[in-house]
Amino acid sequence: MTDAVPAPEGGRVFFSRSRSAASRETIRLTSLGMDIGSTTTHLVISRLAVERRGSHSKVTSRSVLYRSPVMLTPHLPDGTLDGAALRRFVEDVYARAVLHQDAIDTGALIVTGQAAERVNARALAEALSFEMGRFVAVAAGDALECRLAAYGAGAVARSAGAVVLHVDIGGATSKIARCIDGRIADITAVDVGARLPADPALMAAQLVGAMGLLAGPKVVHRLPALPPGPVPDVVSVSGGVAEYMFGRESRHFRDAGMELARSVRARLEAASHPPVRLDEGLRATVLGAAQHSAQLSGATVFVSDAALLPLQGLAVVVPAFDFSADEIDPAAISKALAAVWLPGGVAVFYRWRGPASLARLDAFCAGLAAVATAPLVLVGDADVAGLVGAQAWESGRFSAVISLDGLRLAPLDWVDIGEMLGTTGIVPVVVTSLIFGGVDRFT
Repeated sequence: MTDAVPAPEGGRVFFSRSRSAASRETIRLTSLGMDIGSTTTHLVISRLAVERRGSHSKVTSRSVLYRSPVMLTPHLPDGTLDGAALRRFVEDVYARAVLHQDAIDTGALIVTGQAAERVNARALAEALSFEMGRFVAVAAGDALECRLAAYGAGAVARSAGAVVLHVDIGGATSKIARCIDGRIADITAVDVGARLPADPALMAAQLVGAMGLLAGPKVVHRLPALPPGPVPDVVSVSGGVAEYMFGRESRHFRDAGMELARSVRARLEAASHPPVRLDEGLRATVLGAAQHSAQLSGATVFVSDAALLPLQGLAVVVPAFDFSADEIDPAAISKALAAVWLPGGVAVFYRWRGPASLARLDAFCAGLAAVATAPLVLVGDADVAGLVGAQAWESGRFSAVISLDGLRLAPLDWVDIGEMLGTTGIVPVVVTSLIFGGVDRFT
């Protein structure tokens, strides 16, 4: 059961859900993933079935509605991304899929590899995402791409009861994820790819070395190196280079993809870990964006004005709040928040513990008010968001409040928060890990 209580002015919405384990509801969402990569651009549209049971949600099924053709990422003579060509591509995809942009509930447009370093990448991606659906977040960053590729390829699912070392080899970067017992334990990314001007055999040795399987020459890391870990039961490969490795592509695209595939396979076999083909190759990352990018808030939600949503580009801060005592100290809340506060749009992630009494709620909000600005955006991992948001709003301390729950965020994350999906009380949130125009290298 879901109760939605709008304020007389029609803006404020407070959703609460029954906590009964027997309360079930299935919601179907249409989700989009688009990858503008160093070499190729493509798009996947999926249908997600989300089951709400009590205060928890779980995606119970994922199915692909449409897979676009793969196009070479278009560039203008000055090296920037060709926005007109990308728009025509998207329009053609919607026409072929017989879908209107209003049918898209959520999703992510990700810009990866060298494409993310083009000077117009972010502005173009944001403009495209606005035109593509109700809530399509703009995402970039090697850490996010590592995770999406591992999920989209099926490596995370394959790791149930096992250790899977997964590598996604693209045009300019290779992303490595160690998956253990159905979760991603460690990630890294290195400058190895089919379009780089380097010897394929050297890059293969660097890559397998970065995976920790054989000693190899030094490689430039885009993320910290993979820490030592257990010997993998399976080594899986996705990305454009995997299409050659598993015989799904034979055409030559004027790059080192074919030679790199042969060299990587040979090195993996020499390490006694021949590569295993999983569900997806080239489309792993875009499928991950379509099916695994969004988290869903909705056990309890408070939004003081529905017109505030969507919100994009919020930096996540995680203060060291202490909820262990019977009484909450507002000064301690203020001090913890001030230590991590950032200028601009911020989402405050907290882990509520203990009873949600009026006194504790009010003390928490009083501490927030000493530092935070409006709109106050709170994201929690427990189902008290409605109570916290209502107290913050009704106390008169904030002119605008958004309070969500049931999410998992971390410092240095960036998030986009979508519009509430009809009368479901569900708000999609996408972790975007925004990095455009360059990346720190770890040598």
